[in-house]
Amino acid sequence: MTNVDNNPTDGLIDRWMGLCDALSLAGDRGELLGAGRELVGMYSSDPRRTYHNVGHLEACLRALEEVRELTDDAPVVAAGLWFHDAVYVPGAGDNEPRSAELAAEMLGRLGVDTVRLEAIAKLINITSHQDEPESHDEQLICDIDLAILGKPWGEYSRYAASVRWEYAVPNDQFASGRSAFLRNMLGREHIYHTRRFGDQYEQTARENMQRELVELAG
Repeated sequence: MTNVDNNPTDGLIDRWMGLCDALSLAGDRGELLGAGRELVGMYSSDPRRTYHNVGHLEACLRALEEVRELTDDAPVVAAGLWFHDAVYVPGAGDNEPRSAELAAEMLGRLGVDTVRLEAIAKLINITSHQDEPESHDEQLICDIDLAILGKPWGEYSRYAASVRWEYAVPNDQFASGRSAFLRNMLGREHIYHTRRFGDQYEQTARENMQRELVELAG
């Protein structure tokens, strides 16, 4: 596809159309483009989404490309990533279920079969990081979503600052909630579920989160 209008989201739309081909989605080109633009709009239209936006989506999709050979069903994992933060309200406990419902409605309308719809919903819901992922693709999508935790400190600190801006709450309230999240992650036997991500990110992720905890307490 040739990018005619140089829109900064054109690259994402190209990726979306590639996913449509990989999933053999029904519908004419206009309908598929419309669905993709609607989805990209959910990530890009709210200025309060300073981390859970198109930048995060793009980073996740790039990370998937690097481990594509490790997936059991790469298009399903890609679909899970596309929708995993489509609905995002800071602090809400139902972001993932609502995103999964959106995926079922949109992808079901475009012809994705029931088996794949159920798999996509599981992938989206597991990115709440509350339950232990069971399948290999569930492990991969969790690791991709949390890869930012193991990035170099400069990148990690920008992520942490972006997350802070998403929460319109007093500093002490945010620090309390954020610290609880960090302690929960640090208390786990492992942050990453696959050897590929564990070898690459586990140690740095623990160092980053411990450093942020100290800063939050300061």
